[in-house]
Amino acid sequence: LNKTGTKLLVAATFDGEDNLDIYEIDWSQKCRTRITQDKNQDSGPVYGPESKAIFFSSNRSGSYQIYTRNLNPNSPCVPF
Repeated sequence: LNKTGTKLLVAATFDGEDNLDIYEIDWSQKCRTRITQDKNQDSGPVYGPESKAIFFSSNRSGSYQIYTRNLNPNSPCVPF
């Protein structure tokens, strides 16, 4: 959960895709924001300090490594 307890990071597939990407689920708004979009598997997301970035594991380079991504507060949140 983020520091306010309203958002959760998950590695999931939606819309019939076959690979795992990282999504942020906003329980208060009942929507999801896609954080990563890659043909390889992304997993194990956790929030960084102040919930402004995330850390996750991915096999993008051929073996699993740790990656970081800043969160964009203006990214669209799709209702679920």
